[in-house]
Amino acid sequence: MTRIRLICAFAVVLFGSTAASAQTVNLAWDASPDATVTGYVVKWGTRTGNYTSSIDVGNKTTWTVNGLTTDQRYYFAVTSYNAATTPSAPSNEVSNDALIVQTGGTLTDQRPSVFWFNPTTGQIQTWLMVGVNVIDTRLVNLISTDLHWKIVGTGDLNGDGYPDLVWRHDTGGWLAYWALQNNTVISTGYLSINQNADLNWTIKGIGDVNGDGFADLIWQRTDGSIAVWTMHGPQVLTTQFFSIATTGDPNWQIVAVGDMDGDHMADLIFQHLTSRTLAVWFVKGTTITLTHYLSITQQPDPNWQIQAAGDIDGSGIPKIMWRHMTQGWVAAWNMSAFNVAGTFFTNPNRVDNLNWQIVGVR
Repeated sequence: MTRIRLICAFAVVLFGSTAASAQTVNLAWDASPDATVTGYVVKWGTRTGNYTSSIDVGNKTTWTVNGLTTDQRYYFAVTSYNAATTPSAPSNEVSNDALIVQTGGTLTDQRPSVFWFNPTTGQIQTWLMVGVNVIDTRLVNLISTDLHWKIVGTGDLNGDGYPDLVWRHDTGGWLAYWALQNNTVISTGYLSINQNADLNWTIKGIGDVNGDGFADLIWQRTDGSIAVWTMHGPQVLTTQFFSIATTGDPNWQIVAVGDMDGDHMADLIFQHLTSRTLAVWFVKGTTITLTHYLSITQQPDPNWQIQAAGDIDGSGIPKIMWRHMTQGWVAAWNMSAFNVAGTFFTNPNRVDNLNWQIVGVR
């Protein structure tokens, strides 16, 4: 049997794909040991084992597939044939490490699990997941044409059960929202406080800290001060500091917001910028009820960064979502309060286009 390397012995090997666009994929494979083989056929498709495109490359052991859809994950295999054109069984299958995946499977609902934003194009894609597996990827129906607008988090602002997008303008500090139903934007507008011009304050996450069913905005200043805007849709109801109003050490940064202990109130996840130590503050309203290190107290590799936290697939198990910022790996930690109950890679476990960033979860 031929093995493919994506570049791949009759293994196929992928040896290079265009990281920014995945429009070109280079394949290589070792020649078949069968002396009667006279040529090879490269096959590919967007679902594992389902090859909808193919090309006879003759008696070659490398090939470049061009014209592929941007950021689409493809699966590749090679078959050989002899002079009688009798095909071999397919080689091993390989794939590129792209964002857009359609693996097939049954979703419990149509709400996105993970939101991805490409700040270089303004596009938004979502992963719909069951457990570790990405079942489908879907495009949000609008894009941002002004690239100074950045998504700062996702949360159910209006209490309709669907996560919405919160935006901030990175030069003017303007604040806006997109209300979603699944992947469809149903309304857009500014928040009632439509600007925070002090760019030393950044939104670190979106989550319902007081259990009223409406997601709130969590802010942190460069000096370590921590505050919350409680929300009802786009209306800012209150602006308050937390009962512990500052970390004291500004190297302690909020890296995600999510309900870690199952009390239906979002908690604050911190990482120290120099020691890489991890901690969580448990929240009820504006009151910090407990502060605790995570059971895995440190992630020493600064290339691994927390990008979001929440119950990504509706399983009731909160997760912390990690991304490797040079290799593109995607992983998650299952959480039970401050205890890390399991660590795993997602499937797919890598998105090679580093322009795509996780900006929130359901």
